[in-house]
Amino acid sequence: MENNAMNQDPTSDEVLAFAAGELLDDRMAAVAAWVDANPRAAQFVRDFHRVAELTRSDDSTAVPRGVTRKAMAIPRALARAATIASWLEDLKAAVAHLTFDSRLQPLAIRSGADTRHLTFESEMISADLSLTCHVGDGEHSIALSGQIEVSGDALAACRVSLRDPESGNEIKSLPVGETGYFSSTLAEGPMEVLVDMGGVWIHLPGVSS
Repeated sequence: MENNAMNQDPTSDEVLAFAAGELLDDRMAAVAAWVDANPRAAQFVRDFHRVAELTRSDDSTAVPRGVTRKAMAIPRALARAATIASWLEDLKAAVAHLTFDSRLQPLAIRSGADTRHLTFESEMISADLSLTCHVGDGEHSIALSGQIEVSGDALAACRVSLRDPESGNEIKSLPVGETGYFSSTLAEGPMEVLVDMGGVWIHLPGVSS
């Protein structure tokens, strides 16, 4: 029973306690490993440490301009940390496994240079994604399209959330049609793709143009 508790994903409170250096020793190793494996959680911890340092720094009576700038940055850093913290539970979404990536195929059968195809599988869904670069008039834009097939008795996907991998902020929310199809045009770059299955999130990792 003790081993199961050690292997459990951390709660938001535990991640905050870890960032503050107040986590109990028996959970330290497990939470540290989980934070290292989740970029947004690691960024949250770095932001937390940065804010803590700013609040402790410089106790001079005459406040230099640099310290004023740092003080003004604290609310922005706190707001960003709060945004990331609000997605900590989503980070523990079920992860779909990448089963096909056209970039990893031999050159002879690879997709066109501007198009990448990805396939993901999980217990609840299978998902096919296609990303095509340099579409329309935007030199740095991509067309993203995909189709989700539901496994067993799982609820149909209701939307796809595209998020900034560093801040956790949502870039776009895409409705999923009755046939499981969705599409959008957006700026080129890395993204977090999460599929909302009626409140249960499925994470499609490693998506980028």
